Amino acid sequence: MTGADQVSRVMGVLRDAGYQSLTQPIIIGGIPFEFAAILTKHASLELITVVDTVLESEQETLRAQVEGLARALDLVRSRRALTVILVGPLPSQSIAGELKQVARVLSISAGARDGDEPALEDALAVLLPLELSTAGEETVSSWPNVRDELRARYPAKEIDPIFKAVTRGQRQVRAALYDTLVEPLDVE
Repeated sequence: MTGADQVSRVMGVLRDAGYQSLTQPIIIGGIPFEFAAILTKHASLELITVVDTVLESEQETLRAQVEGLARALDLVRSRRALTVILVGPLPSQSIAGELKQVARVLSISAGARDGDEPALEDALAVLLPLELSTAGEETVSSWPNVRDELRARYPAKEIDPIFKAVTRGQRQVRAALYDTLVEPLDVE
């Protein structure tokens, strides 16, 4: 898969989350900036740049572009948070460290395969809306399921005091857990 294919996949995920591409080059403080893609979201203070590190292989140029954009945003007193998504081979640790000083840096591995959308969404998770289950949905790790699983694994005399303490607050849970751990374990 080429870097352009990866950039297209990143763009697809971000567009599905409500981000829009900006026409390039964007001009900030009279300075033009151009990346593989630049996105923003309505009513969001997020500015996202997507960098294809296969095409932009000169690491010093990449660093200068990102730092220049960050400085330009500062000069115009923008409140936008800058996020840089690196698609392809990662730059050296020193360059990545310098980028992290001026922007949030996310990386999409060059080895990510087509159709591996969950891995791509995991890499972009901080930019995507949080999906919560509704009250009617039964989740895999719901409290009754967790409680039943713990009761199946551990003797009632060890686990029940902790369950009873749950309704009395965090301190009581800690105390019950401590009391359970201090007691010698029954090993059969």
